[in-house]
Amino acid sequence: PHFMLTNAAMWCVGNALIYPTTYPVMLTGLVWCRRKFGHAPRYSCMASVVVIMGSYLYMSFLMGAVCGVIGIFAITKDLTYGVALLIITAVLAWWNYALFHRSTPAQRATAAQRGAHHPSEPSFEAFAK
Repeated sequence: PHFMLTNAAMWCVGNALIYPTTYPVMLTGLVWCRRKFGHAPRYSCMASVVVIMGSYLYMSFLMGAVCGVIGIFAITKDLTYGVALLIITAVLAWWNYALFHRSTPAQRATAAQRGAHHPSEPSFEAFAK
């Protein structure tokens, strides 16, 4: 049961806090590539491949680091790893909030008056062209 609970904790953290952040990070990078290298398709394609590989590297690194902390904490029961796990979970929860928080109608109206796109709303117009 100890092994199964540890794997379940790793699975839950990964599915709830790590995997959902991969595509917003990737799409933000792809939009940047399109804006920066849109006039040069070869550079845009190469940069996009690097962004995609980097996004999956980011996801894999986070999953490995979090699973390592969970695994060591489950084995040693060391308070240091428990505190580290709490901090990592809080940071990942904040990161998810930052990526997925939607602005209020008042914030969108203010941004529209300025002619600006509100930063909490995804902007993928570059792919619509």
